[in-house]
Amino acid sequence: MLPKWDVVVSADLHLGNSSGIGTVDNRGVNSFLYIKRDVFKEIIACAQENSATLVICGDIFDSPVLDAFTMDVFHECLSIIIKNNIRTIFLSGNHDFSGLRSSVGSYGELHLKDIYFVDSPKVIKLRDIEYFCVPYMGKTVEQQYEMVKVMINRAKDSATKKRILLLHYPIIGCKYDAGTLAQSGFNLRKLTEICNPFMQIFSGDFHDRQGLQGVDNFLYLGQPYCSDFSSVGKKRGFTVFNSSTKKRKLIEPANCPRFHEITNITKASDIEGDLENMIVKVHADPEVDPKGIYDRCYALGAIKVLVRRKRKPMTSDAEGVKYKYSSDRRTAIEVFAKSNAPKNIDVKSIIDAGINALNEVRTRQGRHAEVSALKDS
Repeated sequence: MLPKWDVVVSADLHLGNSSGIGTVDNRGVNSFLYIKRDVFKEIIACAQENSATLVICGDIFDSPVLDAFTMDVFHECLSIIIKNNIRTIFLSGNHDFSGLRSSVGSYGELHLKDIYFVDSPKVIKLRDIEYFCVPYMGKTVEQQYEMVKVMINRAKDSATKKRILLLHYPIIGCKYDAGTLAQSGFNLRKLTEICNPFMQIFSGDFHDRQGLQGVDNFLYLGQPYCSDFSSVGKKRGFTVFNSSTKKRKLIEPANCPRFHEITNITKASDIEGDLENMIVKVHADPEVDPKGIYDRCYALGAIKVLVRRKRKPMTSDAEGVKYKYSSDRRTAIEVFAKSNAPKNIDVKSIIDAGINALNEVRTRQGRHAEVSALKDS
């Protein structure tokens, strides 16, 4: 029998009407906004079913300036929360913050019962759990660091036994979405070395679900759905937590599209397998008819297909570019453009664009050298 979950927590919903992956309907609504809405509703339904507290750890929105469609979706979900009396904490994230005002803080002006829009450090007690909330506020690393230290001290002195720390900030030692380790942010491991008075620490910001070595009760929640091809092969979902057993579980949303890449396609019939509810990127030889690829993928269940052409081998003239590049970059750009320009595109335009880019690089390098020289002096 599954344990009773009393906290349902997620982060980085990024509700917004812009996505390069989605398609736009005749009303101007991006299909990925509907997907995000449905996943959010599933998270809300889980909280309702378990009579649990719902927590969203930042980046509810993709931008602090909300378009009408995004507002409609959020209000639809918020009305469900209100109607079913679901205790909820919305933590402000960096995407919710404009530098002056947080969209989350603006919703706080509604003063809804048991629904907290947190845009400044706050301690909230719901039932038998105290939530120590540290939202993103556009502060320096040192200021954000001090806020967490204050919360640790407050939790240490609290008479409440069940304490959860909620964050939205880069954590040193965790991995960015691209896979590299974060070298900036604050050092949570060092902060909790001497005192860690929390039964659990949840954070938003990085989209990959992950822990932190040396802090066993820490969890980056990750985005609740796949939103691009960087999520291929990764598990995404929302988290349910039992505050008595301290057990947690990942719930993967039902019917949420996944991303899939197919490589080395020399003919459409090479594509095989079940592509149901998948957004597919196909890397194919230049000679393969794209219509055949689209037809094949859609027949196998794909909901969107992107075709990428494999690059042609470089000509002998273009091969020579790598030897000339360091000594004569302008000549290198001209040779490369003449050898590789697509049909119906003016070669001169490509050369001009390349030279402009080169000049921009040189300008930035010069500025960097000036700054370095000033620092050295």
